[in-house]
Amino acid sequence: KLNLQADATFLNLENKGLGPGAAVLISAAMSKFMASLTSCNMLLNQLDVAAAQSLVDAVKHKDISLCGIKSEQTTIDFSGFYEQDSQLRLRPADAILLASDLSKAGVTTSLTAANLLRNNLDQESVAMLTAAAKEKKVSLCGIGTDQTSANLKYAFLGPIDSILIAHDLDVRASLTSLDVRYNGIQGESTSQLSAAVLSKSN
Repeated sequence: KLNLQADATFLNLENKGLGPGAAVLISAAMSKFMASLTSCNMLLNQLDVAAAQSLVDAVKHKDISLCGIKSEQTTIDFSGFYEQDSQLRLRPADAILLASDLSKAGVTTSLTAANLLRNNLDQESVAMLTAAAKEKKVSLCGIGTDQTSANLKYAFLGPIDSILIAHDLDVRASLTSLDVRYNGIQGESTSQLSAAVLSKSN
């Protein structure tokens, strides 16, 4: 049962099994009467892309986080490294919510690094995230602003993760050493990373 109080400032609805119907109700509440709300964490629910987009549309002109991110947070870990249950890893609908947060200066004011590695994202959702994070130079692999090296070997990473890594190579000028050996990054993904490294060295 949803408890949507008009004076609420924070709602943690993460992993509550909420579906598209609940998203419609929450979107309407955020649009019409929850004027004090600053955060409504809707990650890891049973949302489809359309339901996630309805939530984003509801906060389009408001500084409301849909992922539970606080404006003073500098880092956040959404990686799936320690989740044995694949349902506890981010999916494309979650990426839509996160892209909304990343695009709002009032929501992710201080954020410099978010770790999104080893989730259940696809190429389209990752492209959306890298586009949202690029202008603010937010790392999507959890790499710090002054970090010179990163060890990602034996991390069970796959082709989608290589897109996030390539993004970080672009936004982390301080990074001079990156170890991605012994992962599932092969073929085109390897070529993409090689191109990102060459671009960084030029």
